[in-house]
Amino acid sequence: MPAGRPYFGWIVVIYAALVFTAVTGSTFSIFGLLVLPVSREFDLSRADINTAIICLNLGSAMVAPLIGRLLDRVPARRMMLVSSLLFGSSLVALGQSQSLPLSALIILVPLSIGLIGSGTLTMSVLIARWFTAHRGRAMTLAMIGTSTGGLTIAPVTAWLIEREGWRTTLTLIGLAMTVLLVTLVILIRERPGPDDVETASAPDTSPNRPNQHGAPTDKLAVVAMLKMPLFWTVGMAAALGLAVPQAIGVSLIPLVLERGFSTMQGASLIAASGTSAILGKFAMAVLADKIDRTYLLALLIALAMIPAAGLVYGTAFPAMVALAIVLGLSASVVAPIFYTLLADRFGLTNFGTVRGIMAPVTATMGAVGVRFIGEMHDATGNYDLGFLILAGMAILASVLMLVSRSIPCRRP
Repeated sequence: MPAGRPYFGWIVVIYAALVFTAVTGSTFSIFGLLVLPVSREFDLSRADINTAIICLNLGSAMVAPLIGRLLDRVPARRMMLVSSLLFGSSLVALGQSQSLPLSALIILVPLSIGLIGSGTLTMSVLIARWFTAHRGRAMTLAMIGTSTGGLTIAPVTAWLIEREGWRTTLTLIGLAMTVLLVTLVILIRERPGPDDVETASAPDTSPNRPNQHGAPTDKLAVVAMLKMPLFWTVGMAAALGLAVPQAIGVSLIPLVLERGFSTMQGASLIAASGTSAILGKFAMAVLADKIDRTYLLALLIALAMIPAAGLVYGTAFPAMVALAIVLGLSASVVAPIFYTLLADRFGLTNFGTVRGIMAPVTATMGAVGVRFIGEMHDATGNYDLGFLILAGMAILASVLMLVSRSIPCRRP
């Protein structure tokens, strides 16, 4: 690498952050803003409207193993281009659809493919390819984009919904996302070249140094991975740890509105959560390669019990803002540390595959969590009992993550 030339991997991190901003900001971050206007138009219950997120989770779970396997075999840019076009056109189609079954099908197939193939899975694979010594830092910084989506896209979406309605809003967002994602596909590079050399500022003596846990260097078969106790222990821990804040997050704005606050105040909670998430990711970028990632994940997962239990009793708006800040921290930093841990434990050679087949585990649990909190609301008339159960799930997930540290990655 010529003197003075920045390592292109950090440019890839910037591109990845923009992609995460686009795909998560225009789906998960704005979902709460769509709950009431869509449910009013189609006369849907809270559990029924949450089916949209369930379809997105389940669709992602179905396509992720295939896309993950393909990413270990075909050019990532080709995957990203097709997926970007599917993503943007799916949002436009949802904005125009008058049919609930058609909307569910759009979310389940093309939108899910677009989400996974253009962003959430593909970019994590690219980051893992470009970094070794600073993999945890790079993954965490890239996924700042999952938080900036709530900080930037959600307020604009709230303003557009109030001014133009939810249908026009989705159409405009879909067109904008298509232009942005296709542009980034043109600019990105897939792998380091001979002149691209990652340099570490000091010898790697961290507890997360590559192959610390004896990660395999050869390719593992999918069946072999599925038979490993490590796969299911770490997978269930992360699945629960990701599902709890997601279930809280999709309920946050409806909860705010039920308590008599405005849509813009609800959007401000998303912004507060997003700001906290960004600051948390910067902190994790410093710590992710210095602290044992298993211990770090256990702590971050356990944090979710604070907003889960706190929102039951914290009914004043300032208290809800404080809890949203804690929620943002827990929700945002679990995923990048988890993906980095997968590369540590299963090896870079198998990362695309294990990341893909792990997605059904995490996505299914996310879908169950979202449906569960909606059903609890419909059954009891509020979120209180559901939130307290979610707090218990966060504690269980933290314990499972700690247990996974002692389990080796061995073929059955």
